[in-house]
Amino acid sequence: MKIALFSFLLPVILICSVSGDIHAQNVSSPIDIPLVTVTYTNSANGVTYEKLGIWASLGTGSTPQLFEFDTGGAGFYAAYATNSPWWGSSDVPSSTPAFNTYGSGITYVGTQVETSFSLYTNGSASSQVFQSQGNIAVGMATNIYNIYGSPPSNELWPTNVSNLNTPPVESYFYGDFGLSLNNNGSNSILNALAQLNYSSGILPGYIVHVSPYGVTNGSYIQIGLTASDITNFASSGSVFPIAGQTTNLFFTSTTIPTCTNGQAITATMQIGTNVFANIGVNLDTGTPTPTIHDPSSGGVPTNQYSGNSLNSGLALTLSATNTNGTTSSVFSLTSGTNYGSDQVDIKVDGKGFYITAGIPAFYGNDVMYNLAGGTVGIIQSVPEPASLTLLGIAAGGVALAYGRRIFRKNPPA
Repeated sequence: MKIALFSFLLPVILICSVSGDIHAQNVSSPIDIPLVTVTYTNSANGVTYEKLGIWASLGTGSTPQLFEFDTGGAGFYAAYATNSPWWGSSDVPSSTPAFNTYGSGITYVGTQVETSFSLYTNGSASSQVFQSQGNIAVGMATNIYNIYGSPPSNELWPTNVSNLNTPPVESYFYGDFGLSLNNNGSNSILNALAQLNYSSGILPGYIVHVSPYGVTNGSYIQIGLTASDITNFASSGSVFPIAGQTTNLFFTSTTIPTCTNGQAITATMQIGTNVFANIGVNLDTGTPTPTIHDPSSGGVPTNQYSGNSLNSGLALTLSATNTNGTTSSVFSLTSGTNYGSDQVDIKVDGKGFYITAGIPAFYGNDVMYNLAGGTVGIIQSVPEPASLTLLGIAAGGVALAYGRRIFRKNPPA
């Protein structure tokens, strides 16, 4: 696929219909939260790509801020200052350090706290639609920096503490709302949605819907699964078992396995005529373009890539055995030179031979994480009629906000 990149830098904010209980302590019905699509231009190399954000605050914080929506990130890390209005006072601090470095080089350093978090449909405090209980492990980041930068530009926080209106991460975000199923070493900062309470027949899990590349509205996350959701993915899509170490469970009270480096699926990868079995697949909205890790370990032949990217014109396919015993497609593309869509990067980082499919694997798809059943489902989403309702203008931006009805092929059970 060859998709032209666009260059505007203003965030485009979608406000969609929301189901569920306002200020819910438990997830007792599905809750739909809009995701913000932004485009970001890296000042170091001039590359432009898409990112997703989610409006959130912590504790009793009254002002939501945008956090990167990152299915490959390890837990919720948020910039902290004593006068930051997105942080409240209901957190329970500990002496346990919180530290995490992402593939981009962004590094969060601080302390682990137990607190609640709230989610919103936009940047207004009055748009709050969900508040968790106050026992979620979160990283209170007092320092944020980029290990690939050079002083003083590598320090992102607290350089900007004097200007709380300047997001420290990639010009848009105050931290990372990470949903990886990876056990982050000694830290206990894990997937926040997996730490919620689910009741009234709603199963632990969520569905991520990302609009096709270049479509700047319509993305959302549905928190909580119905029996109909699970049936729909089984009948109309593909459902794969979550790969991982079941002897070291993500949470001891569940059957969710720990996924090494966030690799949720084990697949067969084919690049041109070369076939590689048992390749871990990380489904990561936080990675802008597909990335193959550590080909030097006997993986991708050197004649298939040049520099840091796969050669153009190669068919890359990922397929895996689903829960009904058949082989189904996970993701496919023809490699090109468009970063953020069809460019496939090569990264030697010593973490083993696996692929991070990146946000392109989500474009135009619904991806279900069934935490109760230990499965990941993928289904091609069906476009809705172009009947978007104008709801308002995003604070601080010039983009229009649109309302849309969330697509569900079957109504909740």
